[in-house]
Amino acid sequence: MTVVAKLVSILLLLLCLVRRGETDGILPEDEVYALRAVISSLGLAPAPSISSSYCAWNPGRAYSIYIICDCNYDNGTICHITRITTASIDLSGGGIHESISQLKYLEFLDLGNNQLSGSIPDTIGDLQALQTLNLYKNLLTGPIPPSLGKLSSLKELRLYRNLLSDEIPKQLGSLSKLETLRLEQNQLSGHIPLELGNLLSLKQLTLDENRLNGTLPGELGNLGYLLEFDVSSNNLTGELNQSFARLRSLNFFSVAGNNLTGQIPNYIAKWSGLVSLNLIGNEFEGKLPEEIFNMENLEVLKVSDLRNTGFSIPKEAKLPKIYNMVLRNCSINGSIPDDIGKWPSLRYLDLSFNNLTGEIPGKFKDLKLSTLFLNRNMLNGTLPRWISDAVDTRLDLTYNNFSKPLTEQKNPVQQLNISLSRDDILAMRDEHCGDKSKYNSLFINCGGPKLKEEGHEYDEDNSTSTFGKDRDGKWVYTCSGHFLSTTSNSSDYLKNMTCGVSENSLYRTGRLCPVALSYYAFCLHDDQYNVTLHFAETVYTKEEDYSSLGKRIFDVYIQGKCRQKDFEIKGWSGGPNQEMTLEFPYTNVQDNLLQIHLYWAGKGSLNNPPALNGPLLSAISVIPSKPPGKKLTPGQKAVIIMVSVFTPLLLLAFVWKMGWLPSREWDEKKIRVQTKDGKERYVSLREIIKGTGNFDLQKKIGEGRFGEVYRGDLEVEGENISLAVKRISQNLSKKGKKKSSESQQEVENDTRRQIFCLSLSHENLVPLLHHHCEQGLHLLIYEFMENGSLDQALFSNDSDTDPKPVKKIKLDWKARLGICLGIAKGLEYMHQKKHMEIIHGNVNATNIMLDGDLNAKLSDFGLACLYPDDPIFHYRQKNSEQLQHLAPEWTDLNMKKTTKADVYSFGVLMLEIICGRKVAEYDPSSKSTKSLLDDVSSAKEMILRLVDKKLTMSSNKERRQAQESFELARDCIKVSANDRPTMSHIVERLHEFTDEGDRSASQVDTHSIEPQAESLKEFTDQGDQSASQVDTQSIQPQT
Repeated sequence: MTVVAKLVSILLLLLCLVRRGETDGILPEDEVYALRAVISSLGLAPAPSISSSYCAWNPGRAYSIYIICDCNYDNGTICHITRITTASIDLSGGGIHESISQLKYLEFLDLGNNQLSGSIPDTIGDLQALQTLNLYKNLLTGPIPPSLGKLSSLKELRLYRNLLSDEIPKQLGSLSKLETLRLEQNQLSGHIPLELGNLLSLKQLTLDENRLNGTLPGELGNLGYLLEFDVSSNNLTGELNQSFARLRSLNFFSVAGNNLTGQIPNYIAKWSGLVSLNLIGNEFEGKLPEEIFNMENLEVLKVSDLRNTGFSIPKEAKLPKIYNMVLRNCSINGSIPDDIGKWPSLRYLDLSFNNLTGEIPGKFKDLKLSTLFLNRNMLNGTLPRWISDAVDTRLDLTYNNFSKPLTEQKNPVQQLNISLSRDDILAMRDEHCGDKSKYNSLFINCGGPKLKEEGHEYDEDNSTSTFGKDRDGKWVYTCSGHFLSTTSNSSDYLKNMTCGVSENSLYRTGRLCPVALSYYAFCLHDDQYNVTLHFAETVYTKEEDYSSLGKRIFDVYIQGKCRQKDFEIKGWSGGPNQEMTLEFPYTNVQDNLLQIHLYWAGKGSLNNPPALNGPLLSAISVIPSKPPGKKLTPGQKAVIIMVSVFTPLLLLAFVWKMGWLPSREWDEKKIRVQTKDGKERYVSLREIIKGTGNFDLQKKIGEGRFGEVYRGDLEVEGENISLAVKRISQNLSKKGKKKSSESQQEVENDTRRQIFCLSLSHENLVPLLHHHCEQGLHLLIYEFMENGSLDQALFSNDSDTDPKPVKKIKLDWKARLGICLGIAKGLEYMHQKKHMEIIHGNVNATNIMLDGDLNAKLSDFGLACLYPDDPIFHYRQKNSEQLQHLAPEWTDLNMKKTTKADVYSFGVLMLEIICGRKVAEYDPSSKSTKSLLDDVSSAKEMILRLVDKKLTMSSNKERRQAQESFELARDCIKVSANDRPTMSHIVERLHEFTDEGDRSASQVDTHSIEPQAESLKEFTDQGDQSASQVDTQSIQPQT
């Protein structure tokens, strides 16, 4: 090539480079509008000005956003946006606009670490050129859109540290080019999709710190290029699949903090490139394979709580690169091998809570350890003088059998915990108690000052050391372990709640320990005591730093016995900063010693910020189970006599005060009712109460959570009228589960929801006619449903032992389909309320009422809620008697619920209606419970054999309807909420194969009307007119 030709080539290249920076290319109008909408939705201020000539000057980074154009289209006349990146700035309140789908040429989208909120738009799935999608470290909510599975060019997907919920879409398994999938630290639930095993290019898969359940799919063993696999801190069960033996490229493998079982497989030792192995916090059995102790590249090895009969560390173990080794509570016996002292890289060693014997190897003095935990073993001998020089930061040798050492703290940051032995606790008890007991109660304000609560003086407990004792010597505590946080220090042993509590609250403070927290109470009288532990989660509380996603799980031991395994504070209390107690009545105290031990077995959160793992305790109270008896003094006898004399007068005054004597309002209050022929009449409250026989038990027809339902029969102007009257109970005890004030709050919440019914108007909801409240009398008055509940109609007609005989009702096939449609319409109305979604949360046959024409009406809305995070869901989870009807997502207490939970319950109920049997029934012949869902699952093409034998399928049309009904019910009970249909879709499908053609109930007679050809089209065109006319601030009644 000539010199001239070379110069021309260089000039052309320079010209191209210049035109990439300064071009005449035009940005298409659709991308201009889309980019404006995206920037506006993000909330950037100031924001760049976007026009068709934006790419001509191509500023790149401007106003905290970096936008790249590619103007090599149509000879440089057309430009397209290919890259958008925002800096790590606070865009609180901003979100992602759905118009982003118009940026069809976008290859790189990074909106991470900006505090964005809202949901991920489905339209992102239209960006076919997208290769990288980073939305990490925001506050995004809702599900991961299944449409992301259409991003055929995607290589990197990072959605970690958000508030995303629901299941992982199986559609992500279609991303054949994906190399990075990071979904950790969200609220994802359900099973891990087996379709992820199709991601053959995947190198990084991190799903930790979610609420996933089920087993690990064997299909994941297909991921031969996988380097990092992390599913820690979930609720996974089952064994490690044999197919994982094929994952030989792994560098990092963590399944910690789950409920995995079985043996730790030998194939792990064949992962020759493995650097980090974390198995702590599971239910593994057997011993740790010896081959693992000879993995040349292993730097981190963490195993805890192995269930086995004991094993020893191989004497010739060789881990030349090991840096961090935790083998805690693994039933390891024998002596500590000398060769561990030859591991040059070892800095962190935890062999606590084992059965190790012998002395500390002398070769340990050559190690450069930062942390050494050998506590709670059976080591003996004299501690060497060099031990404090061998460990820089943390040393715990407590609860062994060492001779007393002469060891001093080497530097101010060094934490030495070496003096306490197994015998020291008993010695302290004997020293303080002498030969006799002194106390019959104990009160400790853990982590806080002395205070008085409910008449009791709580001892202060605000030391920041790993060992502390009461000033009077009544009790001591010990704290062991190390927080996973790299920035933790001794101040983290005390935690404060600053939100919504008074200065004198027991829950304002708490003591936090990384692994084990033990309290020993001395000198209690040998007797039985009620031990109450007070808790509040004050650490994992905030959404803005993602700590609200954290799960604190630990075990509770009283007197050496595990009384509560896998206890999670937020799961029991209902959320962060919520107070709750665990009570252990009739605890035996012998030899004047009470031990309370809280132990973290590695479950729950590991890496969730602030990574402050371990048990957290707010207070301890111990009182006698049976107060000591005393002889009555003359004064006490006189009081008893006076009380006996004045009791009748006091009782009369109390009844008057509570409003149980007739009030004038009972006559003045008039309630509008309807007769059978539709005429309006007005009756007084007194007449209604009289109609119940003054709440005679013979008139009782049902019972709800906080009250009983009575039938009220009254005659008005010659017309007989029946009503259902719910009386809220005054007995609010919760069997010790909650304080009376909390019970009262539950009643108020329940009643508030009932009152919302006054503004509801839908044909398939039980109408609430009136609400009456005065001191001591709280009533809810409904229309009376002549045919009782669906449960009675389906399952009680043939029972001679039913305590409440009901009218014999024959439900033929047409009636059953009409009932299904009515229930579906009622739920559809609730789910499509304007401005909000109402979740019923308690759909079952008992709560479906039938009027005189067998029209289905939903009742029992006391559990319904307006918002998915309403606290009533927590009550629902712990008190349900209809667990068989609950969707799988109900098993996760902290998971946000959606209307799809009702869809699942509807599907179960629909199967009961079709089959005429309950979802779970006891079979005396086999002495086992038969599951309707199992039978439906296994029936397959023989499904029609499950149809109720009382029904006669006289035509092909009815058999086809039954087949389609089964298929619809199966769709409703799918495990994944995303895979279930909406109630609107269910109503539409029911219309397609039932005899009803008009959506308006006033035109429907399920006993006579034949289908009309144009009815379906008519339905889809007109919509539900009645629902749009209802007050949006409403909710449903509970019967």
